[in-house]
Amino acid sequence: MPKNWLLRIPATLAVACLLSCVASAQVNTSTIAGTIHDPSGEAVADATVTVTDTANGQVRTVQTSEAGEYTVPQLPPGHYNITVEA
Repeated sequence: MPKNWLLRIPATLAVACLLSCVASAQVNTSTIAGTIHDPSGEAVADATVTVTDTANGQVRTVQTSEAGEYTVPQLPPGHYNITVEA
């Protein structure tokens, strides 16, 4: 065995601890996004998109862009109802 094998053990443990800290920093949220179109296929600007968590009733509301696009970020895991009004 090489002489410095004892020096490698603390370095290996330090790297393992560092990697475990990085792994625990994962995010537990998600995003709902989409595009709203009318029956003719045109984008619907300024529509109100409401996302409701069915478990606790929390509501998030956003407006669509001029291209009919919307994004609702940082939603916790769960089941959601999505409604659109224009």
